Amino acid sequence: MNGRKNIYYRVFHRGQGFHYTDTGYNLLGLIIESITSKPYADVLHEYIFTPLKMKHSYLAQFSEPAVKSDNPVAHLYLDDLKISVEQYRSFSSFYSGGQTVCTLEDLLVFMKAFVNNQLVIEESLRLMQNWEKMQLGLKYGYGLMKLQFLPFTEKYTVWGHLGASGSFMVYVQAMDVYLTGSFNQTTYQLKSINYLFMNVLRKLAQINK
Repeated sequence: MNGRKNIYYRVFHRGQGFHYTDTGYNLLGLIIESITSKPYADVLHEYIFTPLKMKHSYLAQFSEPAVKSDNPVAHLYLDDLKISVEQYRSFSSFYSGGQTVCTLEDLLVFMKAFVNNQLVIEESLRLMQNWEKMQLGLKYGYGLMKLQFLPFTEKYTVWGHLGASGSFMVYVQAMDVYLTGSFNQTTYQLKSINYLFMNVLRKLAQINK
């Protein structure tokens, strides 16, 4: 015995809340590998990228896209620090928690397939939308976020997911509109939400009056 004690912190009792953490997604990736007996990157290509013809999508540092893009991979900015997801080996720690690289066009293909039950059955999609309040205007389900920019106004309500780099992939159900984008800057998380509401949703709502 080395005399050290293991300290555990309980955020809430089982079944009485939730706490967002990327670690959960990495654990899910390991579960996928255990069930399929295949590397997580291979599973992405076999079950998602290839069937949906997402030719420019891959898991950085673990696989390659089916078709290499003519454009360079965008850098990720951590405030003023510029990071290349291809060169920084430490970036591999994101893994199934957020290391996939794709074009916005491929992301749109994925979101459309997801919403229209090409990736998960309707019953599973409903289960994923079992929303719990995360903060004002933001709820979380199973791997999905729901943003309500104005209470009781469905045209300003979207669901999908936001990324740490100011990225977004959401569906505006009231208008049957899909929105994908990214600022590639970790300081733009709040700005991306403001952009969605002020610059996109409000204009779409005016068009759809």
